[in-house]
Amino acid sequence: MKTFLILLLTAGLTFAAAQWLISGRSSNQTKQQLAAAQTRWENERSALESALAEAKGQPAPTLTAAPAATATSLRLSPAEILKKLVAVKPGAGTERNRNIRLVVFHLESLRECGPASLPVIRDFFAQNQDIDYTTEDSTDSNAPADQNQQSGGNNRQRGRNNNNSLWSFRRGGELRTDFVLPPSLRLGLVDVVRSIGGADAEQVLATVLETSGRGIEVAYVAKSLEEMSPGKYRDAALASAKDLLSHPPTIESPNTADNLAEGYLFDVLRMYSDTSFAANAQAMLITADGRVDRNALDYLNSLLKEQAIPALYQAYNNSSLTNQFEKARIARDILAHAGENVTANQLLTDIVNNKDIDARMRGFAVMQLAGGFGGGDNQTSAATYNSRIPLVDQLLATATDQNLIDTLNRTRNNLLILATNGVPENPFGRGGNRGNRGNREGQGGD
Repeated sequence: MKTFLILLLTAGLTFAAAQWLISGRSSNQTKQQLAAAQTRWENERSALESALAEAKGQPAPTLTAAPAATATSLRLSPAEILKKLVAVKPGAGTERNRNIRLVVFHLESLRECGPASLPVIRDFFAQNQDIDYTTEDSTDSNAPADQNQQSGGNNRQRGRNNNNSLWSFRRGGELRTDFVLPPSLRLGLVDVVRSIGGADAEQVLATVLETSGRGIEVAYVAKSLEEMSPGKYRDAALASAKDLLSHPPTIESPNTADNLAEGYLFDVLRMYSDTSFAANAQAMLITADGRVDRNALDYLNSLLKEQAIPALYQAYNNSSLTNQFEKARIARDILAHAGENVTANQLLTDIVNNKDIDARMRGFAVMQLAGGFGGGDNQTSAATYNSRIPLVDQLLATATDQNLIDTLNRTRNNLLILATNGVPENPFGRGGNRGNRGNREGQGGD
């Protein structure tokens, strides 16, 4: 018995000595070596207890292996993970591929840490830093971004812009929230917070929503919060979106997402069917260089529909609008309501009777009554098609150009067909491409 106690004491001292020897080393190395020493100590103790029991003629105790060092015991803290994540720069070539994998790995590691990640992510957001993953050679991405808005900076640092197939940013495209590699570090962290969920996560994102000066970030956070708690952050999202639309920050070397930020902010207004920005959008319709702001136009058309016609008609007559193709775009949106709207009917009459307008453009305006080149669509009712027939009759009564008369007659016939769910005829008449070319040549002079 005395011998056993001596051996047990010796093994315990050995374990304590091993723990003391490695106490001055790095924490990760210490954890690993301590776990190994503990395993050896538990195995030695079990062996000694078995030997003692056998000597006494008792059943040997069940051996229980000491637990090995688990992944949890060796896992980095959220602060350590975020530090490693910030250190990863996109790079280029094969190095970029490896770094992308590291970015995804560290983001997933933060996600697995759960709510414990929220405080360090919140603190990082407050530092106004970002890394752009859409570029192939970023410079120092950790320097503070310019403070371009009272509610927060633009949170951007950029290298050379590069079109990357991982993202599909385009005007009118939906802002996706299911990316694998985020466009930037901050958006990646927003996704992590969204996935963790809960009241604390919502509060972190709500702070970003109120302080961010970057349009795509506000739009993405607003969409994320709406998915987490529908309607709860409506007022805050609308306020931030309207603020950035009214006072857009100046962003140096903007990438594709930044160039499309205005459209994404208007999407926030559409998400909540908010029409209170209509007067502002009308003021934005014609830009300083005499072009049409397509985002403002789409917002007015999608939410106000026929009620947008007065604003569109005013923009159509704006002397600053000199681009004829964009002028025709506004006219097309107004004429979509022809037959049932007095202003739209008057605009069509003005276009058809104005010989200063190219004859082809006048013919196209008429053909649009019956769906233009593609025929009718499911959005136009039979009642609307029928309401346009008297309008065509009025135009026929004053038309003198034979090509225009032919176009009006074909359009009238197609309206009758569409009103009964039939298939319209070729608006250019018979002859396929030859008929199209001949009609255009005939309409070339008035």
